[in-house]
Amino acid sequence: MKIAAISDTHGNNVSGMVPECDVLCICGDISPSDAPHTINEQRAWYRNEFIRHLLAYRNKAKRVVFVAGNHDRFLYNCHLNGQNDAEVRAMLPDGVHYLDGESIAIDGVKFHGTPWVNLPIWAEAGGAVWNFASKSHEFLAAAYAAIPDDVDVVLSHGPAYGYCDQILDSGVVDLALAKFGDSLKAEHLGCLPLTARMKELAIGGPAKIRSVLSGHIHSANHQVESWSPLERSESRVDFCCASVLDEGYALGRYEPLELELNN
Repeated sequence: MKIAAISDTHGNNVSGMVPECDVLCICGDISPSDAPHTINEQRAWYRNEFIRHLLAYRNKAKRVVFVAGNHDRFLYNCHLNGQNDAEVRAMLPDGVHYLDGESIAIDGVKFHGTPWVNLPIWAEAGGAVWNFASKSHEFLAAAYAAIPDDVDVVLSHGPAYGYCDQILDSGVVDLALAKFGDSLKAEHLGCLPLTARMKELAIGGPAKIRSVLSGHIHSANHQVESWSPLERSESRVDFCCASVLDEGYALGRYEPLELELNN
């Protein structure tokens, strides 16, 4: 199976960059970054623009799987309103699947999607750009516990702690340090409970977990970073950053990821 992965498109239709593939994975922060983060504004954008993006992606991919991110306020509202994201799914073209803490099997490969990110200590939950975000390790651990033992590919907007979760754009780091001080450094910014769950699956699960696709940290390492337990070296987990925008929200630096999975 050929998989392509993108993330943090922030309103851009990047179908021209996407290679032909069996499954396109989109790892959140789909909504425009420069438009108001209001529910109604984003709802209109999803209906009028994002569906057109999805149709363009479907010209390249047999199936599309996507999750939300912290900028996707409309999707967060759908998550909270008790309708089980029915409004979102009613819009989707055939062959497109929205995963909100759920799984889907495609040609024998199980995908699981989770939108959550760990909230920085300097940020406040509930802000316009901090949807699907929590500072609680207990809450995040419970969210990641929903990832099934026999998963093959995890789509997570936020990265796992220690893997593809460092800001590598030194200019952004300097600005962040000037604004926030030592609370935000060019260190690991990912989620510890997600790392713990992935390692738990690799050690104690049926040795199927293979790839964790994430975004959120635009300038994180876009090369695969792997981990495998010493006692089960065949159970390697590959962590990948799929953001296509840089820290200045510009296209051109990063290409979509391409992965081959053998069923």
